[in-house]
Amino acid sequence: IQQLKSQLEAGEVVRRLAVSEAVTVVARERDEFKNDLNLVVVKKQLEQARAQITRGVYIQNAVQKKMTEDRLKGAYNQYVANFPKVEEVHARHILVKDESAAKDVIKQLESGAKFEDLAKEKSIDATASNGGDLGYFLKTDVVPAFGDAAFTLAPGSYTKETVKSEFGYHVIMVEDKRRRAPLAFEKAKAFLAAQLQQAVLEELVQEWRDAAKVEEFDING
Repeated sequence: IQQLKSQLEAGEVVRRLAVSEAVTVVARERDEFKNDLNLVVVKKQLEQARAQITRGVYIQNAVQKKMTEDRLKGAYNQYVANFPKVEEVHARHILVKDESAAKDVIKQLESGAKFEDLAKEKSIDATASNGGDLGYFLKTDVVPAFGDAAFTLAPGSYTKETVKSEFGYHVIMVEDKRRRAPLAFEKAKAFLAAQLQQAVLEELVQEWRDAAKVEEFDING
């Protein structure tokens, strides 16, 4: 499967081909397959495979030795320093089918009705059961009209005008605003390590070349 994945992306196709190949080999073993083997060729290919695996494991170990906690923390500090300053909003909304219903919701809010209660009663959105709570989101996570309205509201306030989108009419209330925080170090370690591996490998290769006597020839020798 690992060999075939480099050629094909479709997971089910890869699985079927791999199973087919395995079944073919087993079937041949029951017949004349063993008698047809050129053991010299098999031995040579096994030696080549062993050498390749040995080199791979050696390189993996060498890379891991350089992936120290201090180096990861340095990469994390760089990640935090470069983390984009993006604003998030925590909002609730009430979605209704027509503008008159949305205006009625706004009137009830102005009369002191609780936003969450109205969302549970009137919203046709899937978030109705939890009071219209959308959690935190970026402006690009929602449709433009919704994002423009939500990100101009102050925390604790709601839209005094209805907001129309392709889904219907919204009344939006903003609970909170914050700047998106970078991941904590422990959560970021895995992807930081993946990013560092290539850089560490390149360093190792350069160190090995510098320590070795390497003679290079052009096409004419």
